[in-house]
Amino acid sequence: MPPNPSELLGSNNMNKFMEYAKENYDYVILDTSPINVVTDALLLSKSSAGIMLVVRQGVSTYDEIERTMESINFVEGSILGVVINSVDENNSKYGRYGKYGKKYGYAYRANPYDTQQQ
Repeated sequence: MPPNPSELLGSNNMNKFMEYAKENYDYVILDTSPINVVTDALLLSKSSAGIMLVVRQGVSTYDEIERTMESINFVEGSILGVVINSVDENNSKYGRYGKYGKKYGYAYRANPYDTQQQ
């Protein structure tokens, strides 16, 4: 266990690794700890195209998300998008596309081309 992991992420070796990855791969996804817990994602944002923010329904608060976005803006990072996980479709007014989906038959299917599955 390194004494200061953030030093490793900001090191020349990490920069070399990131350059190697950019040259040799189409996509590189770096999974980091939450931004409000440690600064790993913010350090890596300088050498990446941006941050995909992942929030959990019923757990992540608006204040936490706002603080996260302020941190990303402070380091001049880019937010590529937001993923909301642990969504409970049955208890959400937007689950299964809300009333619109039920009325017109729109719903999530494992295979959108499988017309047998409803």
